[in-house]
Amino acid sequence: MPGKILEPLEPLAGCIKWLPHKDALVPADPAIDEGCCNHPVVILSTGPWHGSVEILIITSFGGRNLETKYPTDQAYHVLARHNYLPITPNRAHPDNGILLALDDPSQKLRKDSYINTRDRHIVSLTSLQPYNRKGPEIFLSKRSYQTLVQHISFTKKYVPLTEEDVYLPGRMEEGITYPTQLGWKGDPVDLPRLKDDLESEGRLLGGFIWSVFVLYGLYRGGVFWWLWRIGYSVAYTLGWLLEIVD
Repeated sequence: MPGKILEPLEPLAGCIKWLPHKDALVPADPAIDEGCCNHPVVILSTGPWHGSVEILIITSFGGRNLETKYPTDQAYHVLARHNYLPITPNRAHPDNGILLALDDPSQKLRKDSYINTRDRHIVSLTSLQPYNRKGPEIFLSKRSYQTLVQHISFTKKYVPLTEEDVYLPGRMEEGITYPTQLGWKGDPVDLPRLKDDLESEGRLLGGFIWSVFVLYGLYRGGVFWWLWRIGYSVAYTLGWLLEIVD
């Protein structure tokens, strides 16, 4: 049967959604704190992993701004301010000058808001609702998304898509090819080298070193037998180390 190409997944990275009340989460998630719910969120993940995505909570501080919430130069307030990044039309961050923008300048959030970069959460994608009930999805601009992930040192790891991550009706068919994982609004993701690739290379190199010492030890005998044992140990250890590195 010829292979079938699935349509690309809906872009997620930088999308602003709504996390509803805890009792409305589907499926129920006891790990999510009640205080995080009923807030807008921004999605960090470039794609779902087993149906879940990583998010940051967005807050309005109850109508206050960052300088009012944490007004002093005491270490606690400076650190607290560092954890929040403003979104336009807010003023730029008082310490680092960062001001995140939306991709479409004609769109805006309902309140002056800040992204809480301190705590990341993992939720089911099905629990997230559109920020606006009507109209297009809201995204951070590409530059703002990049600024955000750099600020929190977020690494966009490649994860293979699974059947539950592809939101299409019906069963998966034999020969289906998964779409390329996407970054911000469909940008291709630079994929890091996979762990399996590193393991294979480690075993290959270890096997080569082992073979050299075996042949040389058989040829010369005596002290080279000990060199062969050392080489074997080095080769085995190298393969083991590369295998446990994630």
